[in-house]
Amino acid sequence: MHARTLDSLVSELYAALASGDEETLLALLHPAFVGHFAQGMPAGAGRADGAQAARDHWWAIGAAYSARPIVEDVVPCVDGRLLVLGHYRGQRRSDGRALDAAFTHLWTASDGRLTELHQLTDTALW
Repeated sequence: MHARTLDSLVSELYAALASGDEETLLALLHPAFVGHFAQGMPAGAGRADGAQAARDHWWAIGAAYSARPIVEDVVPCVDGRLLVLGHYRGQRRSDGRALDAAFTHLWTASDGRLTELHQLTDTALW
């Protein structure tokens, strides 16, 4: 994988999630990726250890919701991490109820792959 900025890695990951591109998703994640998902998420929450566990979390969300992250602001952190602010927008698949929930993602990368995510969102809106 050629050298990419953290911003481009995150953008590629969001695109892979939106299109259901599992191969690209797993290529972007370090095998030891750690996802910290907001407590109260409808299809999985807490810590996901490993790229496959994170994939499983995102696929469970995708099975329940047709939604995508809409990025509104990207803030590089002085320690090299990337803070992304935005909204999840879409709908619940079971009944079509609209979803519009703010999120905060704090991303970390190493050696050209994403290594960690801290996700916060208003889970009551899900």
